[in-house]
Amino acid sequence: MMMNIQKDSYLDKGDFFELYSCWVGEEAEKRDGELTLQINNFDIDQIEIPEKTLARFEK
Repeated sequence: MMMNIQKDSYLDKGDFFELYSCWVGEEAEKRDGELTLQINNFDIDQIEIPEKTLARFEK
């Protein structure tokens, strides 16, 4: 028997996670940018996250 399980079924609408890209020791420095992406609406191959940028992934 095959089950059809959504890959994001463990997330509720409005759930999110954040990723901050920086070098070790730079965590407290001013951010250069922020971006927000909808978790099911982007092409991972097209994303570039520069240094000191906070990326928020939302469902």
